[in-house]
Amino acid sequence: MKTKLELNPWLSIWVKPRQTMQALINYDVNHRFIVLCAIFGFQYMLQVAQFLSLGRDLNLFVILLIALILCVPVGYILFNITSAFTFWVGKLIKGKASFKQVRAASCWTSVPSIVTILIWVILMFAHGGNLFIVGYEQQEMTAGSIGVNIGASILNIVLGTWMLVIYLHALGEVQKFSAWMALLNLFLSGLALFIVLFVIGWGISAVTHMA
Repeated sequence: MKTKLELNPWLSIWVKPRQTMQALINYDVNHRFIVLCAIFGFQYMLQVAQFLSLGRDLNLFVILLIALILCVPVGYILFNITSAFTFWVGKLIKGKASFKQVRAASCWTSVPSIVTILIWVILMFAHGGNLFIVGYEQQEMTAGSIGVNIGASILNIVLGTWMLVIYLHALGEVQKFSAWMALLNLFLSGLALFIVLFVIGWGISAVTHMA
């Protein structure tokens, strides 16, 4: 382990994911893990709040407070669960990474979520608490609000695509895979997670109906 990080991972992960992951592994595989959990968990909780239409019953301040309180534990849980599946499936296809290295690749890939949070902030200024009500965009809006929504949608698509590219190269670096093999790792782990969640959901539904 080196005593100094060779680059600024917050910037280099955008364009040099493989070099960034190698530097982080050499320095500290847990570097800024909790901070990254908070960033990812916060934007994830905003998505959940919108999906659940919490804006119908809660004001904007309360929604943001809940997201802030839960961001670290939610990010921690999500990173560990998804990384566990990626790690286990990766081993089946000859991946070389440890669990913490796979987790580091996952959490540093979330750095673009910082921009996603900024997009949320802009949308909050444009729509207020209505942003967290499903179907808010179908309500009557000004031309400016419509323009903000279109711009946010385009930027989110670009960011999502780039995050996938970053992740495939970051995961490929720690697993010693090509980006294509990393994509296979990602697909199979996602499939495995879906199957597990489906079985759990089916089991809960069956028990509920029996009761």
